Amino acid sequence: IYNNATREARYPSLVVIERLKLPVSEADLGALADVLADAVESGAAVSFLSLTREESEAWWRKLLSAPASGAILLVARDAS
Repeated sequence: IYNNATREARYPSLVVIERLKLPVSEADLGALADVLADAVESGAAVSFLSLTREESEAWWRKLLSAPASGAILLVARDAS
């Protein structure tokens, strides 16, 4: 029988996908900036050749201050 307890035993570090609500908290902004800066530093260009943590945060602030009409932003969070 496969149930929630079985799933949690097999996959202990589950994540939850949720819609990012605006305005975002400073904690969420910081986490988004960290992920983007880390991705670029690790070689995932993601349209950036280089990017500091501060530039990453500024990019997110600009994007989130006026998201595209109808845009839905999703984030993955630890389920715990």
